Amino acid sequence: WAPVAGLLGVPLLGWVSKGVWQVIPGSQLLGEVRKAPLPEGIEVTTVAIDGDIIAPPGRCRLEGARHVVVPGIPLVAHQWLILSVPVIEAVAEALRAGEE
Repeated sequence: WAPVAGLLGVPLLGWVSKGVWQVIPGSQLLGEVRKAPLPEGIEVTTVAIDGDIIAPPGRCRLEGARHVVVPGIPLVAHQWLILSVPVIEAVAEALRAGEE
């Protein structure tokens, strides 16, 4: 179901944003990101929202990265990503950890 949900945004937003084409399942960009080694000396953190059907947590993992899953509201989790307090806190924590 999740790959189909991600593709639903293409007809709606694909004509406005090139970014939509770059993040659909199976895109060249996502393939390159998954194959590339993580930078040495830098802690990489991925943040996902539980219940996100567009970008489910299991598909947001990068090998070797710290993976954080925050609580969400099913069916609208993806839309609230940038406004979610738990997501903002997870990003702030990752940035603070990088300063140490």
